[in-house]
Amino acid sequence: MCNGNTALNFGKMITMAFLNLFTIEEIRQPSLVRPLQARLTVFNGSGLIIGYISWMNAARSARIPKRLPNEPLRDFQQRLTSSWAHKAVATNEWQMQLSAAFFGYPEARSLETAQSQWKAARLADNRPSLELVDLALTSFDDYSVNALWTLRYRATQEVFELAAFLCEAKHARQRQIGVCILSQLGVPEHAFQEEATKLLLTVLTKEEDEDVLLSLLYGFGHLGAQGCVAEIAALKAHPQADVRLAVVHAIMYEGSPAAVQALIFLSRDIDSEVRDWATFSLGAQSRRNNKALRNALADRLNDINADVRFEAICGLAERHDERAIAPLLNELAMQDVKEEYLEAVESFGTPMLYPALMQLKARQKGPSEKLDRAIFACRPHVTKQD
Repeated sequence: MCNGNTALNFGKMITMAFLNLFTIEEIRQPSLVRPLQARLTVFNGSGLIIGYISWMNAARSARIPKRLPNEPLRDFQQRLTSSWAHKAVATNEWQMQLSAAFFGYPEARSLETAQSQWKAARLADNRPSLELVDLALTSFDDYSVNALWTLRYRATQEVFELAAFLCEAKHARQRQIGVCILSQLGVPEHAFQEEATKLLLTVLTKEEDEDVLLSLLYGFGHLGAQGCVAEIAALKAHPQADVRLAVVHAIMYEGSPAAVQALIFLSRDIDSEVRDWATFSLGAQSRRNNKALRNALADRLNDINADVRFEAICGLAERHDERAIAPLLNELAMQDVKEEYLEAVESFGTPMLYPALMQLKARQKGPSEKLDRAIFACRPHVTKQD
């Protein structure tokens, strides 16, 4: 990964959780969006950005949040990490800025305090697990979210068996809820991880419903896809782009040759979002550095999608592949150079970019720490003569 790009790519890393709970029909429910807008307005006093609201309406008709035209990547990251849908499915390790507002603790000025209060409330819920399952199945509001998380935190043998039973149910909605419970049972640790993974793999091999498939694939993103890559990769040519995108998220952290080959295939997908995430997975998430992977990244240098091109450049720069030099020079010659490209230059650290960096510094009106770091990384090495 390019140095300093952890924050930049954080939005991509957490979006994999988006579909693990809600179906498209649920996301389209206006009743879910409006109450949260009101809570956001109240909670804005403690520093939250009200601009997230515009995405809430768009989320009702989209499974995965889309980047807006000309939207800076870091702004996109903020919208993603603050999305209400992700909050409902993300594990505790993700620090969601809107969790306090959504779960009803507006008095909490500390995010950690709000999360602790919310988790404590879920653990204090002593309703029978069967009642909570029924609520999760029949409700489409935050009560359903709370019930689902209570079951996940409870993580008992009884909950596991109930979820396993749902995974074999006739109705797709029941199977989906079963998958959603199992994929995050006991978070942030994973209770029954081996058993849950085997069960989800069994469901995957015979599942035909698209929404359940999506929850399964994103569920493997939580549990880990080790030992399941072949079955998941078999869906890489699925006719629905949403499913192909979910395949990327399921295997993006698996470094096996089979996973890399599937990601290379998906980096050539007809859908630009699938290409973007697959290229990001190859360039930023994979630790591999072989000819096939580098060639796949190089193939995306002229992609029509700017995000795909950026991921390809960063991936090649991280691997010190000289095919990244020409596009980096083009970016450095722009009137407004994005900081993300300076991070890629710093990662590459080649003197071939030094003159262009010095020209950029001469054009700069003010100081730039990232530019200075890139210049330092690319400075020519001076050897003293005896």
